[in-house]
Amino acid sequence: MSMAPPCFNTGSIPMDLNKLQGLPVEAKATYSKMIIQRFYVQERGKVYVSYSGGKDSTVLLHLVRSLYPDVPAVFSDTGLEFPEIRDFVRSTPDVMIIRPDTSFRKVIEEEGYPIVGKEVAAVINGARRGVPSAIKVLDTPTSDSRYGKAHYRYLMDAPFAISSKCCDRLKKGPFRKYEKETGRAGIIGTKAEDSQLRALIQMKEGEIRDHQCAPLGIWTDEDIWEYIRIHELDYCHVYDMGYKATGCVFCMFGIMSDRHRFLKLKATHPKLWDYCMKPWNEGGLGMREVCDYLGIPTGCDQTNLKEYDETGAEE
Repeated sequence: MSMAPPCFNTGSIPMDLNKLQGLPVEAKATYSKMIIQRFYVQERGKVYVSYSGGKDSTVLLHLVRSLYPDVPAVFSDTGLEFPEIRDFVRSTPDVMIIRPDTSFRKVIEEEGYPIVGKEVAAVINGARRGVPSAIKVLDTPTSDSRYGKAHYRYLMDAPFAISSKCCDRLKKGPFRKYEKETGRAGIIGTKAEDSQLRALIQMKEGEIRDHQCAPLGIWTDEDIWEYIRIHELDYCHVYDMGYKATGCVFCMFGIMSDRHRFLKLKATHPKLWDYCMKPWNEGGLGMREVCDYLGIPTGCDQTNLKEYDETGAEE
């Protein structure tokens, strides 16, 4: 197998993201394998795949192990995953399961709810604590700058705490601990199209960063599914229930553009939905109050997936 030489530049490389995203899927696979090889050499083989059990990390693991079959996959069991994801992870060979030292409920209690998006939650949290830079962002009209968040100022008055710390404590924390204990560097399955922030990082820093590699950066969701079909890969069938993403079940990041998330959850996983909406003082997550404040449908009048489909909720 040919390997990229160890004397290559892993710094920031400006890229034409739109042009690269337009490549055919097999060209993207070749491109990604080149990135993986470079990173493997850079880290002297001390790497691992950050594996979520979702479609992106399924493709990522296939690409990595097509080159290096012995690279370990690591799954952080946060307690927020769909049961189908957990089952799929357990069926995948050679996956190590790590866990955080706290729970989602505890993070909410200590930090606040993750709502709207990481950037918005961080700004609201900072502004509430009087951080000048956060207040400035919140006071900047969105029309004046992409960093403006003035239309979210109403969240300053929300009757619940808001924070972006959830992912850091439940996912990133366990992986940092694993990396410290093993000396391995992570290969992650993030894509530029996932968010504006990821697109900016992709264009500015490229795929290889400080002891981290994101070889799927230029891929789209359509590419992922095409690769799965071409290579006849097994995937978690929670996607067949109508879910486009399989992130943390209870997370409310992205909720403003996925407003019927909890309608679908009640239809497909009523026990999980019940735990979400149950009042905090009754042992639930108290999300009904949060959804009501945001104007997000809770699913209280919806009973099954057929009814969800017939209501046209996805339109």
